[in-house]
Amino acid sequence: MNTTKIILIFLSFFILNFTIQSQIVLQLEIKNEVEAVKFFPGSTIKIKTKSFGDEWITKKIDRILLEENIILTEAGMLNLDDISHVQLYNGRAGGVGKLLSVFGGGWLLYGGLASLFSDYKFTWGTAAIGLVSGGVGLFFDKVVSRKKYTIGKNAHLRILDLSYPAPVTPSIEKP
Repeated sequence: MNTTKIILIFLSFFILNFTIQSQIVLQLEIKNEVEAVKFFPGSTIKIKTKSFGDEWITKKIDRILLEENIILTEAGMLNLDDISHVQLYNGRAGGVGKLLSVFGGGWLLYGGLASLFSDYKFTWGTAAIGLVSGGVGLFFDKVVSRKKYTIGKNAHLRILDLSYPAPVTPSIEKP
Protein backbone atom coordinates (compact mmCIF):
# COMPACT_ATOMS: atom_id res chain seq x y z
CA MET A 1 0.00 0.00 0.00
CA ASN A 2 2.76 2.47 0.89
CA THR A 3 4.82 1.64 -2.18
CA THR A 4 1.85 2.29 -4.49
CA LYS A 5 1.34 5.71 -2.88
CA ILE A 6 5.00 6.55 -3.33
CA ILE A 7 4.94 5.41 -6.94
CA LEU A 8 1.77 7.44 -7.66
CA ILE A 9 3.25 10.56 -6.08
CA PHE A 10 6.47 10.12 -8.07
CA LEU A 11 4.56 9.61 -11.31
CA SER A 12 2.33 12.64 -10.69
CA PHE A 13 5.38 14.88 -10.23
CA PHE A 14 6.92 13.36 -13.34
CA ILE A 15 3.77 14.01 -15.40
CA LEU A 16 3.31 17.54 -14.01
CA ASN A 17 6.86 18.37 -15.02
CA PHE A 18 5.94 17.86 -18.66
CA THR A 19 2.55 19.60 -18.56
CA ILE A 20 3.76 22.83 -16.92
CA GLN A 21 6.87 23.35 -19.02
CA SER A 22 5.62 26.30 -21.05
CA GLN A 23 2.90 28.84 -20.43
CA ILE A 24 2.38 32.32 -21.75
CA VAL A 25 -0.01 34.40 -19.65
CA LEU A 26 -1.58 37.84 -19.72
CA GLN A 27 -0.93 39.47 -16.35
CA LEU A 28 -2.88 42.39 -14.86
CA GLU A 29 -0.75 44.17 -12.27
CA ILE A 30 -2.89 46.30 -9.98
CA LYS A 31 -1.46 49.28 -8.12
CA ASN A 32 -0.85 48.68 -4.37
CA GLU A 33 -1.64 44.96 -4.60
CA VAL A 34 0.91 42.20 -4.22
CA GLU A 35 -0.85 39.49 -6.20
CA ALA A 36 -1.36 40.00 -9.91
CA VAL A 37 -4.32 38.63 -11.84
CA LYS A 38 -3.34 36.15 -14.54
CA PHE A 39 -5.37 35.31 -17.63
CA PHE A 40 -4.55 32.06 -19.41
CA PRO A 41 -5.63 30.82 -22.84
CA GLY A 42 -9.26 29.76 -22.41
CA SER A 43 -10.01 32.53 -19.88
CA THR A 44 -12.57 35.24 -20.56
CA ILE A 45 -11.71 38.88 -20.06
CA LYS A 46 -13.99 41.93 -20.04
CA ILE A 47 -12.29 44.97 -21.55
CA LYS A 48 -12.74 48.38 -23.13
CA THR A 49 -10.59 49.19 -26.12
CA LYS A 50 -9.49 52.51 -27.57
CA SER A 51 -11.19 51.70 -30.88
CA PHE A 52 -14.62 50.74 -29.41
CA GLY A 53 -14.82 53.62 -26.91
CA ASP A 54 -17.17 53.20 -23.95
CA GLU A 55 -18.45 49.74 -24.86
CA TRP A 56 -17.45 46.79 -22.63
CA ILE A 57 -16.45 43.73 -24.65
CA THR A 58 -16.18 40.20 -23.27
CA LYS A 59 -13.57 38.12 -25.09
CA LYS A 60 -12.37 34.55 -24.68
CA ILE A 61 -8.59 34.27 -25.01
CA ASP A 62 -7.63 31.58 -27.51
CA ARG A 63 -3.90 32.23 -27.72
CA ILE A 64 -1.37 34.79 -26.50
CA LEU A 65 1.52 35.81 -28.74
CA LEU A 66 4.50 37.04 -26.73
CA GLU A 67 6.74 38.75 -29.29
CA GLU A 68 3.90 40.51 -31.12
CA ASN A 69 2.00 41.64 -27.94
CA ILE A 70 -1.19 40.25 -29.45
CA ILE A 71 -4.09 38.33 -27.93
CA LEU A 72 -5.94 36.02 -30.30
CA THR A 73 -9.67 35.69 -29.59
CA GLU A 74 -12.53 33.94 -31.35
CA ALA A 75 -13.37 37.23 -33.11
CA GLY A 76 -9.83 38.06 -34.24
CA MET A 77 -6.70 39.76 -32.94
CA LEU A 78 -6.41 42.27 -30.15
CA ASN A 79 -3.29 44.35 -29.65
CA LEU A 80 -2.24 44.76 -26.02
CA ASP A 81 -1.72 48.51 -26.47
CA ASP A 82 -5.34 48.89 -27.68
CA ILE A 83 -6.81 47.82 -24.29
CA SER A 84 -7.74 50.84 -22.15
CA HIS A 85 -9.78 49.30 -19.28
CA VAL A 86 -10.21 45.88 -17.67
CA GLN A 87 -13.17 44.86 -15.52
CA LEU A 88 -12.92 42.06 -12.95
CA TYR A 89 -15.90 40.29 -11.42
CA ASN A 90 -15.96 39.32 -7.73
CA GLY A 91 -18.05 36.16 -7.53
CA ARG A 92 -18.60 36.32 -3.77
CA ALA A 93 -20.06 39.83 -3.84
CA GLY A 94 -22.17 38.93 -6.87
CA GLY A 95 -23.45 35.80 -5.13
CA VAL A 96 -24.33 37.70 -1.95
CA GLY A 97 -26.09 40.32 -4.08
CA LYS A 98 -28.17 37.72 -5.90
CA LEU A 99 -28.98 36.00 -2.63
CA LEU A 100 -30.19 39.24 -1.03
CA SER A 101 -32.21 40.16 -4.13
CA VAL A 102 -33.97 36.79 -4.13
CA PHE A 103 -34.58 37.08 -0.38
CA GLY A 104 -36.11 40.56 -0.79
CA GLY A 105 -38.31 39.44 -3.67
CA GLY A 106 -39.42 36.34 -1.77
CA TRP A 107 -40.16 38.41 1.35
CA LEU A 108 -42.37 40.78 -0.64
CA LEU A 109 -44.06 37.93 -2.54
CA TYR A 110 -44.87 35.79 0.48
CA GLY A 111 -45.84 38.83 2.56
CA GLY A 112 -48.22 39.95 -0.19
CA LEU A 113 -49.71 36.47 -0.59
CA ALA A 114 -50.11 36.10 3.17
CA SER A 115 -51.94 39.42 3.40
CA LEU A 116 -54.27 38.47 0.54
CA PHE A 117 -55.23 34.99 1.74
CA SER A 118 -55.07 35.30 5.54
CA ASP A 119 -55.50 37.77 8.36
CA TYR A 120 -51.85 38.92 8.10
CA LYS A 121 -51.38 42.68 7.78
CA PHE A 122 -48.80 43.80 5.20
CA THR A 123 -47.21 46.82 6.92
CA TRP A 124 -44.53 49.35 5.99
CA GLY A 125 -42.08 47.37 8.12
CA THR A 126 -42.70 44.24 6.05
CA ALA A 127 -42.28 46.18 2.83
CA ALA A 128 -39.13 47.88 4.13
CA ILE A 129 -37.44 44.54 4.88
CA GLY A 130 -38.09 43.27 1.35
CA LEU A 131 -37.24 46.53 -0.40
CA VAL A 132 -34.04 47.21 1.57
CA SER A 133 -32.70 43.68 1.17
CA GLY A 134 -33.57 43.73 -2.54
CA GLY A 135 -31.96 47.15 -3.00
CA VAL A 136 -28.79 46.16 -1.14
CA GLY A 137 -28.69 42.96 -3.19
CA LEU A 138 -28.94 44.86 -6.47
CA PHE A 139 -26.25 47.29 -5.28
CA PHE A 140 -23.90 44.41 -4.42
CA ASP A 141 -24.63 42.60 -7.68
CA LYS A 142 -24.28 45.60 -10.00
CA VAL A 143 -21.71 47.83 -8.25
CA VAL A 144 -19.66 46.08 -5.58
CA SER A 145 -19.03 42.87 -7.55
CA ARG A 146 -17.37 44.69 -10.45
CA LYS A 147 -14.01 46.46 -10.25
CA LYS A 148 -12.82 48.58 -13.13
CA TYR A 149 -9.13 49.25 -13.77
CA THR A 150 -7.69 51.85 -16.13
CA ILE A 151 -4.57 50.64 -17.91
CA GLY A 152 -1.68 53.03 -17.27
CA LYS A 153 -3.40 54.73 -14.33
CA ASN A 154 -4.07 52.11 -11.64
CA ALA A 155 -3.12 48.91 -13.49
CA HIS A 156 -0.72 47.57 -16.09
CA LEU A 157 -1.09 44.73 -18.58
CA ARG A 158 1.84 42.63 -19.65
CA ILE A 159 2.43 39.32 -21.38
CA LEU A 160 4.76 36.94 -19.56
CA ASP A 161 6.43 33.70 -20.58
CA LEU A 162 6.47 31.38 -17.56
CA SER A 163 8.28 28.52 -19.26
CA TYR A 164 11.22 26.73 -17.76
CA PRO A 165 14.53 27.23 -19.53
CA ALA A 166 15.27 24.59 -22.13
CA PRO A 167 17.87 22.05 -21.09
CA VAL A 168 21.31 22.88 -22.36
CA THR A 169 23.15 20.06 -24.07
CA PRO A 170 26.91 20.48 -23.99
CA SER A 171 28.54 20.52 -27.38
CA ILE A 172 31.98 19.06 -27.87
CA GLU A 173 34.14 21.13 -30.15
CA LYS A 174 37.02 19.54 -31.96
CA PRO A 175 40.25 21.49 -31.97
